[in-house]
Amino acid sequence: ISGHKGRWDDGRTVHKAAEFNNPLIARQVRASSGSLPRVFSFLNVEPDNALLSSMYPLDGGVNLRFVEAYGRECDLAVRLGMPVKKAELVDLDGGLIREAGPEGGVLTCKASPWKIINIRVV
Repeated sequence: ISGHKGRWDDGRTVHKAAEFNNPLIARQVRASSGSLPRVFSFLNVEPDNALLSSMYPLDGGVNLRFVEAYGRECDLAVRLGMPVKKAELVDLDGGLIREAGPEGGVLTCKASPWKIINIRVV
């Protein structure tokens, strides 16, 4: 149970549940002479009411599954920390719905309230 003021969506309860069920596990490693940047974001999702619910290989690419979790339509914007050749909006079975970018390195689409969005990235 997590206390909050106002309604359940004002208290970000879906986010709190995900954080509780999937705690961040930090590891300290020794410094190396590699070329990785000090800061790197693998995936950035906006706005806050769209959540990444799964990520798995699909047809030579990766399927990113999102859910709009608070009942508010939004413009989903996904930034990946890797080059994207092609991105497609797909149905739950992986069938093509339409192209989804990337435009300026950002994958975009409309997210209806409570709906699941699948984007296949190659």
